Formats: sequence, structure tokens, C-alpha cells
Amino acid sequence: MADLFKIDETPEEIPNITIIGNVEKVRHIGSGMKNGEILINGNVGFHLGEKMSGGKITVHGDAAGWAGSDMKKGLIEIMGNAGPYLGSPNRGSSTGMRGGKIVVHGNVGSDSAVYMKGV
Repeated sequence: MADLFKIDETPEEIPNITIIGNVEKVRHIGSGMKNGEILINGNVGFHLGEKMSGGKITVHGDAAGWAGSDMKKGLIEIMGNAGPYLGSPNRGSSTGMRGGKIVVHGNVGSDSAVYMKGV
């Protein structure tokens, strides 16, 4: 059975990851991220940067729903469109984005920024 992808580790203090291609079926990229940078050249799936507390995620494409859910710090920049519930809590929770910054250059879906809390 062939590997789906290969990870090359380089000993750097600040980790950097580049994803090239459509990963719209992949969920939770950058979930719990504390530092470093992720660059995605393509569309990305649900829960991008969930519970993120630092670092930077840049998407050169669209992001599915719940990007930045429960985000505390850091930066998410989406060059395309963002799906519904951007910066909003997951179902059953009342805690949305509490810090950090999300920049969307396109359109955002419904119920974005629901239950956002100031720091």
C-alpha cells in the first residue's frame, strides 16, 4: 500500500508546513496550533485552526465551515471564501472565537462570528 503523503522534518525552531493541492475533505488542519505557519495552496476542509492559540494559517483557496472555532490567538487568512460558522462555536457549545484574527478576502457563510467573546 502506498503512502498518502510524505513528511520531511527539518530541525527549525518555528515549524512551517506547506500543503499543495485540494484538501477540502481533510478536517482539523491546524487544530490546537500554538506557533509556526501553515500555507495551503488549495481548498481546505472543516474546522481549520480550531482551538488555535498562536501562529499563522494562510489559505490560497476556500475554507469549509467552522474555521477558527474556539480560536484564542493567531492569524487565519483566507484568500477565497469561508463557509458557515466562521469563528463560531461547534454545536452544543456557547464559546466561539475569543481572540486572534481572521481575514477573509471573499465571502463568508451564514452564522459567522456567533458568540464571539472579547479578550
